[in-house]
Amino acid sequence: MFTVAQCLAKAVELEQRAAGEDLPQEVRADYLILALQWRRLAFRAQLQDLRTAAIAGTLQA
Repeated sequence: MFTVAQCLAKAVELEQRAAGEDLPQEVRADYLILALQWRRLAFRAQLQDLRTAAIAGTLQA
């Protein structure tokens, strides 16, 4: 499983590639779609971290 930080870093990298490189529109769109998937994965990782903390009894209010 990837960490939240790893997922967000990959999403930012892909977004920067889509914005910064001189690429065909289709390729830029693919980068943005992949970035969105990495952001969704980050959200899932964050939920998993919260669940793990709750189960361990270390969840801070």
